[in-house]
Amino acid sequence: VQIRNTTQGATADGEGRFRLQVPAGTPSVELVVSFVGYKSWERPFTAGDAPENLKINLKEEGITTETVVVSALR
Repeated sequence: VQIRNTTQGATADGEGRFRLQVPAGTPSVELVVSFVGYKSWERPFTAGDAPENLKINLKEEGITTETVVVSALR
């Protein structure tokens, strides 16, 4: 979970919960939620309209591969 164009972000816990604080004086932000194998979710918020709680459902990317290469270093 990241605020676009910043270094501010958070990692969700096992239940998908996360907490982010928008820097004071920021008029608007774009929240980006991503996870491997799923399409990213993006939504802009302006000061004052960001909800305390959000329910976000990511959709599977649906990418198929013909070849998978696994490398291991020992």
